[in-house]
Formats: sequence, structure tokens, C-alpha cells
Amino acid sequence: MFMVESSVHTDHKPLETISKKLLCSTPKTLQRMFLQLQKFTLVVKDKSGKEMYVSDFLSRAPLLCCDSSVELPNYPIFVVRQQEALFKECENIDLLCDLSVSDRRLEQIKTETAADESLQCLLRVVGDGWPDQKSATLMSIREYWPFRDEITMQDGIVFKACRVIIPKSMRKKCSTEFIHLIKELKRVCEKLRRFCFGPT
Repeated sequence: MFMVESSVHTDHKPLETISKKLLCSTPKTLQRMFLQLQKFTLVVKDKSGKEMYVSDFLSRAPLLCCDSSVELPNYPIFVVRQQEALFKECENIDLLCDLSVSDRRLEQIKTETAADESLQCLLRVVGDGWPDQKSATLMSIREYWPFRDEITMQDGIVFKACRVIIPKSMRKKCSTEFIHLIKELKRVCEKLRRFCFGPT
């Protein structure tokens, strides 16, 4: 598989779009998997599960036991044990650990997210699956359609890739605080220009 373009069929349609994005734009829970797969030249294609006969058969008829005494050749392939370990790592990824947000603010975001009807509707659609057409999406969440494959949820907080989606009730306040922060930063930069010098 090295240096040879291979096709990977999946019945999870969003993966086809996610695989074409930059690594930093993919959900954090998938980034580790894509990093490990970078050594291969893969083209992800969407295919209905009922048309993937081999994988469908293997998922329904797994081996009941495995004879550890039989030595298998050490091929450089993505073996099942590595895949299981990777899934376990992905399940344990904490999206909140990299956020520079106080615990008080996180609790506020959780509370407002639970009270935000559009975000709750968004989470239901993410769990059940997006419709095939944008026109079939509810108006309250249609603004999220362009990046629907990047949306995840952890501990009651909604994420777009690695960034928090702020509930509507908090957006005005957050924007005001952000503008105030930018003004303070500009004042600091002006003071540095007055008192500090360094040839470029």
C-alpha cells in the first residue's frame, strides 16, 4: 500500500469530506487516526454498507478464537489490535483540556447550551445524521451546514473541530469582551513602541 494510491470505502459519508480537509480542520477525535494513515496514499469514497459485501460478512461472522501459537508474517499493515488501540485513544481524547477557559465560564457555556434550542436541535441532527440536501435542514441550524462534518459534542459543549460553538445568548457578551481585549492589546503595543526599540 506504500506509494500506491488505494481506495477506502466507508458507509460513513462525512468521512469522505473530512478526509479532504486540512488536518487542523478535522475533529480532534479523528486527527490521531488521520496522522497514522498519512504514510498511505488513500482516497476515501462513500459506499452504501449493503454494497460492501466482504466487510459486512466479516462484521457478522468474526473469528471466535485465535490460535496464538501460529506465527503470522509481520506485514506493515494496519492490524486489528492497532485499530482497537487507536479507537480507545480516540474515545479518551479530551477536547476541553486544550481550552484556555476558566471552569466558571465552561459551566456557563454548558448551561446556556442546554437552554439554546437551536444547539439542542443541532445535537439531535448530528446524532441522527444530516439530511442529504441543505434545503431539507431546519432553518434554525442551516447556518451550520457548510461545516456539518466538523461538529462534535463533549460534556454538554458543542465544538466545531477544536473550537467551542458559543450559544446565541452569550455571543454579544463574548464579542464585547473580545473587542475590549483587542483595544487593551493595542494600548500595550503603543506603549511598547514608545519605550522599546530594536532595529529590524
